[in-house]
Amino acid sequence: MTKIEPTPPDDGKDVWDLSEFLTFRIARLNAVLNHQATRLLAAGHGLSLGQWRVIVTIGAGHARTSRQLFEMTQMDPALISRLLRQLESQDLLRMQRGHDDRRVLDVALTEQGMRVFEETFPVMQARQRELAGSFNGEELALLEDFLERLMTAAKKGSPR
Repeated sequence: MTKIEPTPPDDGKDVWDLSEFLTFRIARLNAVLNHQATRLLAAGHGLSLGQWRVIVTIGAGHARTSRQLFEMTQMDPALISRLLRQLESQDLLRMQRGHDDRRVLDVALTEQGMRVFEETFPVMQARQRELAGSFNGEELALLEDFLERLMTAAKKGSPR
């Protein structure tokens, strides 16, 4: 059997350094940002980042069903299901099967869940402002354009 050697990306470089891979760098940045957000949320409300993402998506009016949560967050459906059960057990969320379609799971924050949303959103919003403050207006517009282009390329399955 012939051993197949991995080949570096065709970027014209002779060096194959994982730390130069765009996806690796994005993954590392994501890990650092998630760790920071987790510390902020745990300190104030004992929430996980996933729980907060569900709360903020519902609280901001971006989702009223588990399917909409998946579409908005791109989290794994099984993870969303677990997070919904956790939040329901903490009395932060209510779930109910749809009246017209029993396959649909309607979700809504409880009063306590809305309080958590209203208390945590400004903290996380301030964090966003601080991070965005690393860029001037033109740079931020470029970054947003780059992120959209990366998302489009990723959805196609290949950046080529």
